Amino acid sequence: MLNGRCAEASLDELFGDAAMRLLMRRDGVTESDIRALLCTLKDARATDQVLAKKQQQSEPLSRSCSRERSTHGA
Repeated sequence: MLNGRCAEASLDELFGDAAMRLLMRRDGVTESDIRALLCTLKDARATDQVLAKKQQQSEPLSRSCSRERSTHGA
């Protein structure tokens, strides 16, 4: 099952393993279910990273605006 590199097995290796297939069948999960879930998670993670980057870029402006409001009594 493992590729002999002392690393984690790839998805293809896991899906090719007989024991894994038995567990998936018992749980009612298909390979396409897992692949679709992983794609959804990958997309969500990418979106989250973009939003975090935008937030980091806007933070200095937000801080300076809040300081300005507090010094001007707004």
